[in-house]
Amino acid sequence: MSEPTGPRTVRSIMREHLRFHGLDIHNDLSRILGVTPLYAGTLMRNRHNAAIVPERVELFIEAMKLDSFDATELRLYGAREDGWKLTPRDLIRLKQLYGVDKD
Repeated sequence: MSEPTGPRTVRSIMREHLRFHGLDIHNDLSRILGVTPLYAGTLMRNRHNAAIVPERVELFIEAMKLDSFDATELRLYGAREDGWKLTPRDLIRLKQLYGVDKD
C-alpha cells in the first residue's frame, strides 16, 4: 500500500484499502456500509470529528476480507478514535481475541 501522508485514522486506513482494490467511496463504500453515496462521502470527510461506529468498521472488514492484522489495526484505531483508553493489557487481550499471530 502507499505511504500515508498524515496521521493514521480509521478513515485513512479505509481509504488505503479502497484504493488498493480499485474501489471508490461513493459507489463501493456506500454499498458496503449500506448508506447513500452522499452519506458515504460525508462520513469519510469527518467534518464533526465523529468516530465511525464499530458496526460500520466490522461491515468494512467483512466486505474487504481483511486479514486479522489489518482488521485488528482498524479496530484499534476505531477504539482510540472513539475515546477508549487502551492499556497494554487491553492490546494483549485484543491480540488474543482476534488472533493477530495466526496469519
